[in-house]
Amino acid sequence: MNRDAAVSANKMKTLINLVAAVSILACASSMHGQGTISFDNLANNNPSMSASSGGLVFLQVADGVRPLNQDLNFELLAGVKPLGVMTSLDKWLLSDSSAKGISVGGGHFADPSRSVFVVPGVPPYGNAWLELDVWVGMYNSLNAALVNGGLGVSVYFWNPTGASGQVADLTGMPAVVLAIPEPSMLSFVVTGAIAFLLLRRRSWRQNEEGRERASS
Repeated sequence: MNRDAAVSANKMKTLINLVAAVSILACASSMHGQGTISFDNLANNNPSMSASSGGLVFLQVADGVRPLNQDLNFELLAGVKPLGVMTSLDKWLLSDSSAKGISVGGGHFADPSRSVFVVPGVPPYGNAWLELDVWVGMYNSLNAALVNGGLGVSVYFWNPTGASGQVADLTGMPAVVLAIPEPSMLSFVVTGAIAFLLLRRRSWRQNEEGRERASS
């Protein structure tokens, strides 16, 4: 083999090794990459309150139902299958102002920080099982709100994921309908509850006094 042929052979071998290395890196990236989502429903436009996908958020108030137009608490959780382990990706709370500006009107919401979230265990362009919790009040979780008499709701749905260069939003989300009492109605309920407790206490005292007189 002459010198020129040997140089050409070495160049070809180097090129083959380089292509092989790139292929291995690409395969590794594909194997270990994970799906991504953004926290918003800006692409959703299904106006039905029973929408199974492409849904909006609705508030049910005393005078009817209206699309979301105020900031609420949100939490997004993700998993790989229904009834499996769910991982909390993030929370947006009224109590620490992280939910400030999350409502963008018309039943839509969007993460004020515009973060990109990686869904553990889900490959790029795969489907993730998501849980969306929404609640009112200065509570740090939906469970805390419900335990303390607050209002909230959870919805579950499959959602496609994207990749680092093409992030998916919550297009698989169903409609979310959350009952919100008007301040006047809430005041009425609280006043009624206090009045009921006072009447119950008065009745108990009268019964006790009656029993004491009867025993004497």
